[in-house]
Amino acid sequence: MRKINIALLGCGVVGSGTYNILKDKRKEFKTIYGIDIAVTKILVKNIAKDRKGIDKNLLTTDFNSILNDQSIQIVVEVMGSIDLAREYTLKAINAKKNVVSANKDLIALSFAEILAAAKNNNVVFAYEASVAGAIPIIGVINRSLVGKTFNKVLGILNGTTNYILTKMTRDGLTYKEALQEATELGYAEIDPTSDVMGLDSARKIAILSSIAFKREVTFNDVHVEGITKITAEDIDFAKLFGYTIKLLAIGEETEGKIIARVHPTLVSNTHPLANVNDSYNSIYLNAESGDTMLYGKGAGDLPTGSAVVGDIVDACRLLEAPIDSKNYSTCYRDVELGELNDINSKMFLKINTKHEVGTLAKITSKFEKNNINIESITQTLLSEDDVVLCILTEKCSKLSIEKALESIEKFDVVKSVISTMMVL
Repeated sequence: MRKINIALLGCGVVGSGTYNILKDKRKEFKTIYGIDIAVTKILVKNIAKDRKGIDKNLLTTDFNSILNDQSIQIVVEVMGSIDLAREYTLKAINAKKNVVSANKDLIALSFAEILAAAKNNNVVFAYEASVAGAIPIIGVINRSLVGKTFNKVLGILNGTTNYILTKMTRDGLTYKEALQEATELGYAEIDPTSDVMGLDSARKIAILSSIAFKREVTFNDVHVEGITKITAEDIDFAKLFGYTIKLLAIGEETEGKIIARVHPTLVSNTHPLANVNDSYNSIYLNAESGDTMLYGKGAGDLPTGSAVVGDIVDACRLLEAPIDSKNYSTCYRDVELGELNDINSKMFLKINTKHEVGTLAKITSKFEKNNINIESITQTLLSEDDVVLCILTEKCSKLSIEKALESIEKFDVVKSVISTMMVL
């Protein structure tokens, strides 16, 4: 029986979850896989900190003690930083150690660099836990669906924002009320910026786009909008048109360009993603040969720890495999990255105007001038001089919408363009 020694870099929520799963499953892995996986070192900042259930004899503050230990074959990076995690990851790989990572922040910025280093050193770099926790999406794309050509990868990749939007939609809560409830339940961090501003989802779609389209897409390439401006009124109007608002992360290849984006989206109530609620995540893969959807919990110690352990077991089984078998995804395609204005989509627009005769005709004339067909319009009178127009267009280019709105905003009767959202 082979014994595989591993080191954990970090012992927070994910690190401790990984440690406990490995400890609980050690005998089972011996029986099933014929491998004895042992955690022999854990890198932490403070050894004196109380860590329930963690053997203190394994703790160290010295990374070099891990790097120079020839018995350690796999390093598991669950630190949650970027710069230091990148340094340690590359040093471990260059020391011929296999690396498992749950660090979406790092991978979304340095994916191609790390993969190239792993290939050059004939080691495994595994990163399933970096996206959507317990949903095995990376393995599905890289292995199970390797024969498919993807047109679009989209989904709900952040449980916090999905919980907030669910409570606003289902229970009529305001954004602030829903965020407060999410915080009290532990779904939202004390500082929820990364979640509610769409940054967390952007990192994940950068990774998914890179592996689905075989061209590196970094976090900096993703257009990002959050949910902080979504109101109860937006949700009510969406319902009126037969839609639900979701924060979608979307990567797609269209007309020879790859575009990655995160933004609130009106999702038709007939689409499966419209029914993904609470803190659940879901990923929808659109391919020429058919669609696939995965669903599950996206975060937490055990879901994410389980994904890390899955990568550890895979890495153990690949230790002696040929180099081409060790890293499934390479960013080898030379494809141009597109911009948001290259997208064709239905659009939902909310415009605040004065209550004057001819206002609607003026506004619709600018849509006609820019070849935009209108599917439906609703008009809500807020006061004697205050109207909100909600307009749902047919599919058109984002650029044409921008041009039309630029002209519309110049009208004296238009007080403001309150919001614009794409429609799935």
